[in-house]
Amino acid sequence: MSKAKALDRFLSNNDLPGPQELHELKVTLASVSRHIDDVYKDLAGLERIRSLIRTICSPIRRMPTELLGRIFSMALEMPLDRRGRCDLISFSLVCRAWRLASLGARSLWSGVVISSCECFEHGFDEVDHMHDEEEYEKMVEWFARAGGTPKTLEYRLSGTSCHCSKGMRCTISHPMVERLIREGPPLARFSLQASSIGCLKSWSIFTELASTKVQAAWVSLHSFSLSFIDSEDHLWDDDDGNTPSVFSLLPNFSSFDLRLPKRDMAFDEREDSLNAMIGIPDDVLGRIRMLSIALDWEGCQLFHILPRSTSLTNLTINLAGSKLFTGPRGPLDPFPRSPITLPNLRKFILLKGDFGIFDILRTPSLEILDVEVVGASVGSQAELERLRRFIEVSALSKVLRDLSIRGMVGDAGVVDLSLPVLSSLEVLELDSPYVSSYYLGDPVEVSTQGHPRRRHPSLIQLRLMNIRRSEDTLVSELRFLENRKMGYTPCIIAIRFYEEPRFSEAELKVRAAKAIPNFAFVNVYPFSEL
Repeated sequence: MSKAKALDRFLSNNDLPGPQELHELKVTLASVSRHIDDVYKDLAGLERIRSLIRTICSPIRRMPTELLGRIFSMALEMPLDRRGRCDLISFSLVCRAWRLASLGARSLWSGVVISSCECFEHGFDEVDHMHDEEEYEKMVEWFARAGGTPKTLEYRLSGTSCHCSKGMRCTISHPMVERLIREGPPLARFSLQASSIGCLKSWSIFTELASTKVQAAWVSLHSFSLSFIDSEDHLWDDDDGNTPSVFSLLPNFSSFDLRLPKRDMAFDEREDSLNAMIGIPDDVLGRIRMLSIALDWEGCQLFHILPRSTSLTNLTINLAGSKLFTGPRGPLDPFPRSPITLPNLRKFILLKGDFGIFDILRTPSLEILDVEVVGASVGSQAELERLRRFIEVSALSKVLRDLSIRGMVGDAGVVDLSLPVLSSLEVLELDSPYVSSYYLGDPVEVSTQGHPRRRHPSLIQLRLMNIRRSEDTLVSELRFLENRKMGYTPCIIAIRFYEEPRFSEAELKVRAAKAIPNFAFVNVYPFSEL
């Protein structure tokens, strides 16, 4: 009889074991316990082996290091600030494969952000103690891992206002930034934040432009970004007539990103901004191929800059909702009436802009146009009419291939977007939370000579972004594509609906209770489709 059956007999008959049997049971219990412990040890070993095998066979271990490095770059915000650099180091310490992937992705090590630090609060004497040789060597070693990848250095203000005019240390003067420019690796892109024109004019790098070290640092510079950021007023005094414009101190580059200070921070009176000059020399503007400028000054500053920028291929203008060529009492005198021609411009982006710029701009080679309407009237017809004239006078019918229009306002949610015939247009993106449907015009237009012409015959992508939900959504657009008779040419339509703010019943009850306690009660009934 087996031990299990003997034990079952004791339990079923409720028998008590004798002394000998009790001793045997205790010996058996000890033996079974030891066997169970051995089995658990074997099980733990098998589970560890299974886990190792699964790890070895994991798809991520078979992922190419190049793809893993690409994932790292998507997870990090480039260029890397102090936190981003710590995150990259953490990635490289996970395992050998991740380290190889991070070191193999040279571009991850090519960009560094340095922020103004506490040394400005300790005056002039303590700066050298807070920026020693070891810190500089670590930064140079970081850039060395980028190999031959173009390198980026960005200096950001930490939000502290600059009081250098009162004898305090200027926030633009950072020992590490200045040493990297003089002695570090060649830079392809350099981004600088400053508080005022005075800070730039006193910056040691600009005052030492004649030195060999500074000149060598700018040889490889391709892109330069300059932003004026401060929480306090700093009057714009670049054109005081006593000293050269700070823009005459700029190094050589082909891409320029300029963000001017807000008008309320730079001028005492609104009228002062109308006559203020941005004294960028002709030789600087003449070699720039990519220009991005942000200003809300109004006035005619762009009319003095753009005609001299004849080499531009990419142009971005952010007007922050301001009106060009307009003063407090109406249009400026003299109003710029001569058209500005940019013969080489391929891409133009107008953000928060006044479409009045289209009245004076001519871009015969424009391929990509991205514009944003600000403060448009219902229907946006005045702005669209200016855009239509611009397309016609610039002769873009056979050139423009990518068009984006944002922020239009529809009459009852519908916008009449009857643009001129664009035979080369491939991508049309319309983005506005105020529109539920776009009328794209007659699919076939009759020319002045009586010949029928299909409107937008090359259109292969129609993107309707942030469109409002309506019964009319996509009806007019599909009718246009159906009657266009494009044969077998497909058109992909992408739609993203505008999501309006939604409140739960609990949130509305809390709001009512706060507004009219004990006198207003809210009940939300579920929506039912009939």
